[in-house]
Order: sequence, then C-alpha cells, then structure tokens
Amino acid sequence: MVPRHTFSIGAGLSHFDNEESAEGAEGGGPEWDGWMYGVVGNYTYHKDIMISASVHFSAGDLDYAGGTARLLPGGEAEEEPVRKDADSNTMECRALLGYDLYFRGKHLITPFIGMGYRYWREDRGGVGGYEREVAYWYCPIGIKTYSPLSGRWMWGANLEYDLFLDGEVDSNISGMPRFHYDSGYGTRFSLCFTRQLKNNMALSLEPYITYWDMDPSDPELFALPGGSDGQQYTVFPFIEPENDTTTYGLWVSLEF
Repeated sequence: MVPRHTFSIGAGLSHFDNEESAEGAEGGGPEWDGWMYGVVGNYTYHKDIMISASVHFSAGDLDYAGGTARLLPGGEAEEEPVRKDADSNTMECRALLGYDLYFRGKHLITPFIGMGYRYWREDRGGVGGYEREVAYWYCPIGIKTYSPLSGRWMWGANLEYDLFLDGEVDSNISGMPRFHYDSGYGTRFSLCFTRQLKNNMALSLEPYITYWDMDPSDPELFALPGGSDGQQYTVFPFIEPENDTTTYGLWVSLEF
C-alpha cells in the first residue's frame, strides 16, 4: 500500500537538448545543449483518488550553436554563425488527478489527467545575443504504477502523453513581436525506485526522459534597420521554426 500523504523534496541532474529545424541549412538549425542542475518538490495524496502537485527548477550553462541575422546592402538578410554559452533555467509546475485501481491487492495502477506549465529562459549575452523566454501550457494524460519489489523496496513507472494547449516565445528584442505556438506534443517516461527508511521516511531514485516536438509558430512581421532604395527599415516575416527538445536525467528525493 502506498502512503495516503507523501511529501518529497529532492535534487537532480539533467541533460537538455533543443534543436530547431532549418530547411536547407548545412548542419541543421540552431541547437542548445548541455547539463543542468535542479531541485524538485512534490505532494501526493492517495485514497481511491490520486491528487498530485509538483514543481521543479533547473539551471545551467548550455552550449548554443547557431547564428545571428545581418542585413546586406541589397536588403537581403544573411545569417552569421555564432557559438557561445547560454545562461539557462527551466521551471515546470504540474497538477494531476487520477483514480487508484488495485490489482491483486498490492499492485497499484492510476490513470490520470492534469494541467502543466513549462517555462524555459535562455540568455546569450554579448554581440548577437539576447534573452529569450519560452512558455507552454499542456494537459498531461497518462498512467502511473506502483508495486512491491523486494524487502523495503518498491518500484513504479510513469508513462504519459502531453497534449499541447498554448504557448508563446518572447525574444525580448525591441520591436520583435511575441510568437505563438498553435500545435505540438510532448511525451514523458520515468521509473521510480523507493527504499523505505526509518521514521516513515523513504529515499526515491527517478530516472526519466521527456520529449517535446513543436510545430512552427504563427508568422509575425519584424522590421530590421536599413534596406534598399534608401529606406530606413526592411520588413521581414519571422517565425519560431519547428523544434524538438529532449531532456533526460535523474531525480534523487527524500520522502516523508
């Protein structure tokens, strides 16, 4: 049997990789890649229904490999390659509601649905750099399991599909509009191994992997200084391109 009330707090290490598509570009589009360190907090209630709320925060320096736009005298834009560190942090808040189903009296299966918010900020300072913020709202739909393993150990799995609801990208550049995502999806899988300790406490290890695949944003117009025929500005349609994000890591938490 799982405890009725479980509070947990922990720390973790994760590898973050985001890559944008760039049709026709040699070597693919811009990429953010690197390791991040984080903390996580969670509360879960079980008694026929399951109620869970969690929040995690991670930070680290990602390696950015991409480019920056430069306007040519003829009015065309050219991209110059850029490689630098991107000071980054992510935050995710989730609330889940599920129904507990016991199998053979000791195996717990909980289908669930919920609401989630995902935020990513990255800051590339210096020449050609800027701060960018990405936010998603989504609906997690999935299943959790818990089963005894051996002795004081229990184990469980989480398998979910993340239904994308809404999202936007704010590049924090003067005159640059916010971009809105209309479609995409996410998936998530994790295993959890829990060791009962003294004083009703437990230690849990949770390896996990998440994946997001986002379609291109709605196009927005943006004016770059300079242009042909003596014009002060040249207006271009800009989008946030199709991109995918893979994160894998390990949370180590103390439950009480």
